[in-house]
Amino acid sequence: MNESQYEPMSHGSFDEEWGIHPKSSEWWSVTGILRDQEDNLYSYRYTLLRGRLGVLHPTFALISLTDYRNQLHYALQLPVGSLRGVRITDREVSVGSHASAVKGKNAMRISLRHREFSLDVLADYGRGAVWQGSGGLVQAGVSDGDKAHCYSYPNMPSGAVLRLQGRTLQLHGSSWFDRQWGSFSPLDPSRHWDRFTLRFFDGEEMMLLTFPQSSTFDGTYIRSDGSYERMNLYSCRAVKTVHTGRKTWSALWDISVPHKEGAYTLEPVQKGHMSFGCFETLCSIRNASGTAVGWCLTEQLPGVRRGGAAPDAWKLLHRGKR
Repeated sequence: MNESQYEPMSHGSFDEEWGIHPKSSEWWSVTGILRDQEDNLYSYRYTLLRGRLGVLHPTFALISLTDYRNQLHYALQLPVGSLRGVRITDREVSVGSHASAVKGKNAMRISLRHREFSLDVLADYGRGAVWQGSGGLVQAGVSDGDKAHCYSYPNMPSGAVLRLQGRTLQLHGSSWFDRQWGSFSPLDPSRHWDRFTLRFFDGEEMMLLTFPQSSTFDGTYIRSDGSYERMNLYSCRAVKTVHTGRKTWSALWDISVPHKEGAYTLEPVQKGHMSFGCFETLCSIRNASGTAVGWCLTEQLPGVRRGGAAPDAWKLLHRGKR
């Protein structure tokens, strides 16, 4: 496995920071929103999380696919005991035959294998990578000292081949890749977040990172020309909630940001899904007149709501739904 040195308040180039940081918790994650030739909607995820608990580095992987027309969600969670096939080099993150993300010169190749589907994605780098937050440092908890490094390829034009239920489908859309590392603990509720990746139809993006348990905010505004800036002066209000997995989650949001049209509603396409100890929802971004202007993928960790608890570590050590 390729290792990078971890410096708490500094970072190297995007390529230099791809590898393992021995003293940090970290993840590599790619999500995508795709359509087939009949305009049916799909989303996918591949996440590899490498935690740090003292001298231990528990590692988990998740792959998932959601078919919104048929309201089907497929997921495979692989815990530490099954990750002997993990391969992390200066250009690849793979988990045996289940999943891989491989960097090429002009594009990233993502491959997912599940007993119900296979997905092969070619994601062009588009405008390239951006450092999130303040020069690559984002809030990773409710105190000022809780920081993590993060960069993203936020708008990767993507083509894909999906094999599902005996059919081979050609898909197109976009993908978003995140790389984050730091001293945060995935099991500490005070460091849990609501994370929103807004993908506007006009080619602009926003990443919002909120800690509702303390009214702490961080984020990034990314313009269509590839320029970007930190954005931490905004509001995000949960309007509705749902109950899943014996926990309460937000299910509709009103946000107010200092850019673009200012006010938006994030409206779920359908009920979200539990994945990897978090609750994930695909939303339509709607402006004040109700017009859909983009997609947003939300990720909620359970500690964000008052009285919330950390993910059940025992459950994380077992295989999820196949």
